[in-house]
Amino acid sequence: DMQQAEYVFDESAMISSKIRLHNLFYELLKAISSSWNAPILLFLDDLHWADSASLELITFLIDEMGASITDDSLRSTNVLIIGTVRTNEVDNSSDLADFLQQIQSCYNVTVTDMALQDLSPAGVNVMISEALCYSQRLTRSLAGIVHQKTEGNP
Repeated sequence: DMQQAEYVFDESAMISSKIRLHNLFYELLKAISSSWNAPILLFLDDLHWADSASLELITFLIDEMGASITDDSLRSTNVLIIGTVRTNEVDNSSDLADFLQQIQSCYNVTVTDMALQDLSPAGVNVMISEALCYSQRLTRSLAGIVHQKTEGNP
């Protein structure tokens, strides 16, 4: 029957494409970091919203950069990766929980876990007052609204 098209799923082609893509990202980071005399900061915000393909790429990059560090060169990569996660949005069965476990076992990679506490209304006021260059007295009502909407989430 000509109306039904047959689609053949070629898993090996998909895997090799993914490997090529991962290697291209790794080579790009390596090229950028080796051409500058300053470290690169890769900031990945809200990792709890990342899809599994993105988490696989990040894991690959972290693992490859860790493996590229040798005893001969103290700094063969100049990339620092910082990722943020809202722990209250991660369940133990999620892709992110697997990701966090995998990166902690990567070779030559140090993972530092920092828990941030919610800001108090006074803390939100300080932050807003400094950002707007107004006195805390003038930003107090705005800070109250911001704190109410964000629940102090930094």
